[in-house]
Amino acid sequence: MARATAELFCQAIFANPHQPIAFLTTHNPLVLTINRVTVTAELLEKGKQGMVLSDLWVMGLACSR
Repeated sequence: MARATAELFCQAIFANPHQPIAFLTTHNPLVLTINRVTVTAELLEKGKQGMVLSDLWVMGLACSR
């Protein structure tokens, strides 16, 4: 239910011609994951180097491609 609510909220924000700014936070990071992450050799190597998925996501390395 939380994921569906977040998706509807995002659709409403993007549909608004005034493009309001919204900051979302959640205690459940799965709510923010609408698309699946594609595991690549680069992601696996970064994981071996000690990087966590949230850091890779912020860096743009764990985005769906």
